[in-house]
Amino acid sequence: MTKNSADESISSRSCDHCGSLSAIGVEHYKQYRVSDEFERLCWKCAQELNSHTAEELTDEELVAAIVDGSIGHGTPAHAVTYVQEFRDGGVTASYEQDVADLDTDLGALIESARAHWLHIESEYPQKAEQLIEAVRQKHEVEEQEAYKPDIDPFVYDSIHAPAGMAAVVICGQCREPWEYNNLTHEMSEDEKEDILRGNGCPACSWGSSSRATGAYHLERLQSIQQNTSLDPFKYDNL
Repeated sequence: MTKNSADESISSRSCDHCGSLSAIGVEHYKQYRVSDEFERLCWKCAQELNSHTAEELTDEELVAAIVDGSIGHGTPAHAVTYVQEFRDGGVTASYEQDVADLDTDLGALIESARAHWLHIESEYPQKAEQLIEAVRQKHEVEEQEAYKPDIDPFVYDSIHAPAGMAAVVICGQCREPWEYNNLTHEMSEDEKEDILRGNGCPACSWGSSSRATGAYHLERLQSIQQNTSLDPFKYDNL
């Protein structure tokens, strides 16, 4: 698409599809795949023009996305069931309590997982690979030890780090996992303290971006307790 050589005006910032002034560059829509003919789209048009479907993802990718996006409430066993029901043409999720915010709509759950996975794969490819392996190992534990869903499954990829994966500390603002070794050796002391105390991290612009909900402080404290030698009570801001 030809770019306007003049300074960007209000009209040039409009959506290339519908003309809405609430458009942003398509590179910001990591959860969608749109034609190269578009440079700026509003969210509604980006969603409408998205050509990426859940059918393109493997079962492992969908399962990992469901578990990662459930904030600890959905277990791998549940996610495997959701994906199988989706592949079989189902429309309603079996475990209603896990998808209450999606009105038990299996299609909505799968679409949410698809968008979540595309974002992770685009922005954090290494995390995507780790998620698949972590969920696989967690599912094996569920099967071997008769895992009980009513016991807090917690954050499979961060709190109970599988063998071979680095111990991490969870950001209390956005739930981004940070390797404790990197916090100790690659960040300044102030940055390390901010993450440990739940003030945010680089992934959420230190608590100032839209990712920063501040809803993950319990997970932050549990990750400190289980993955470090630090006293979690020192960082308890609850």
